[in-house]
Amino acid sequence: AGSSTGVTGSAQSKASLVQEPVRIAVFNDGDYDAHIKLNYILNERQDEQELEVPIYKGFERDLILPRAASHILIRVIVIGIVSDQLLIDRQLTNFNGINEVCYLLAGDRVRPVYGLCAGPYAEYYKLWTGRN
Repeated sequence: AGSSTGVTGSAQSKASLVQEPVRIAVFNDGDYDAHIKLNYILNERQDEQELEVPIYKGFERDLILPRAASHILIRVIVIGIVSDQLLIDRQLTNFNGINEVCYLLAGDRVRPVYGLCAGPYAEYYKLWTGRN
């Protein structure tokens, strides 16, 4: 019986592996609660890992992706009164030189919005803790 791992597929997936831990940070300045959901494949196995945590309004969450994670999917789901709403749905495939991804949530349940943090996580965290 032959192996199902080809050289091309293996070389391609190694290019997208997280080499050092990557911080995924979310600051919730919106008028709503949400859930952060991370899905990824670990160590090039087709064994999907999932991590889901709540992020309440006025709070910050940071999650660390482990080394050797690939095919990372970041979702933020706004908890609605009647139904939930998918706000962020991003797949990350290239982590060359990236050690953090930071989002800022804003708006309300009817019109939730988000943006990327304009500075490093450490700077945002100082501003955030000084403000709250």
